[in-house]
Amino acid sequence: MAKSFDETKVGFGLMNVIAIVIIIGLVGLGGHFLGKYEQNKSESKTQKVEAVQTIAYDGAEGRSALDLLKEKAEIQTQDSSLGAFVTTINGTANSEDHFWMFYVNGELAPTAADQFITKDGDKIEWRYEKFQ
Repeated sequence: MAKSFDETKVGFGLMNVIAIVIIIGLVGLGGHFLGKYEQNKSESKTQKVEAVQTIAYDGAEGRSALDLLKEKAEIQTQDSSLGAFVTTINGTANSEDHFWMFYVNGELAPTAADQFITKDGDKIEWRYEKFQ
């Protein structure tokens, strides 16, 4: 009986070693595929993030936001009943769903840039954003 006990003990030890090797292999494969999944997930997130272009400058007492923008960038405008509508800044044109949005002190401007008279201390910013 002692011999049978030793064989069981050796057999049990060999089975444990085989099981451990298999588990390590499965964990390694799982980690490899999880890494690929995380990489693909992160790449797809990166592709969905849209870069926002901005142009920023300070206001100047009595000057329109549009006049100041013309000094900072090459622009194109289109006249509308509300005032001058900026269509292109430094070669980046409005598109079907992206537009140049005009902000004063962090808030969307209430008027067109040619009609907005700035003050010293105003922070003017143009953001190329997706229209929602």
